[in-house]
Amino acid sequence: MPVFAIHRPVFHISDGAIELIKWLALILMLIDHTNKYLYNGTINYLSEFGRLAMPLFSFCFAFNLARHQVNILVDFKRIA
Repeated sequence: MPVFAIHRPVFHISDGAIELIKWLALILMLIDHTNKYLYNGTINYLSEFGRLAMPLFSFCFAFNLARHQVNILVDFKRIA
């Protein structure tokens, strides 16, 4: 009986690029929170920039979970 291999498309991002995305998301989140708590949300475009933080963090989280060498159970134990 033949064994069928699952071929996943290769999508590689360097660790430095992931770190850059995380730092960018952190700065955008800081801008959003500063606008919300110091300026009471009066500067609208700062809130719009800050709304980009969650999709960037989600992308980094999903990309790290999709790596082949990652053991999901170990990661969830570390997070918990």
